[in-house]
Amino acid sequence: MSIQSSYRPHNPGHDYYGEGVYHITLVVGDRDRLLGRLNMDLKQPMVEMTELGHAVQEEWNKTAEIQARKGHKIKIHTQCVMPDHWHGVIEVEERMDVSLGYIIQLFKTACTSRWRKLTGYKESPSMSATRRP
Repeated sequence: MSIQSSYRPHNPGHDYYGEGVYHITLVVGDRDRLLGRLNMDLKQPMVEMTELGHAVQEEWNKTAEIQARKGHKIKIHTQCVMPDHWHGVIEVEERMDVSLGYIIQLFKTACTSRWRKLTGYKESPSMSATRRP
């Protein structure tokens, strides 16, 4: 069985090493609702996050600090956890020696690691990414 990356740059000619603000969307494989559930309260609808949803949120919040230790100047602006996908906004403040895709892959790896710890599973759910400069 071969495993292929789901990474496809939204804008193939864009320089993902340089400055910019990006909207990232990661989708859980098969759209499984692993990150939370919609409470369906018409007066106050909201997503009630699972432990994994909270873990994904925590990993995103650590991304700028982790990258700063590697010499990359990025800023995390916001995020939104949905039951079967996640949105985040990241700003690359100066040119990096790695691509934005590499940073997102590290984030996904950290989320997968947290998922494995929470569930005890050895295999992980797949998440695909899209980026919008």
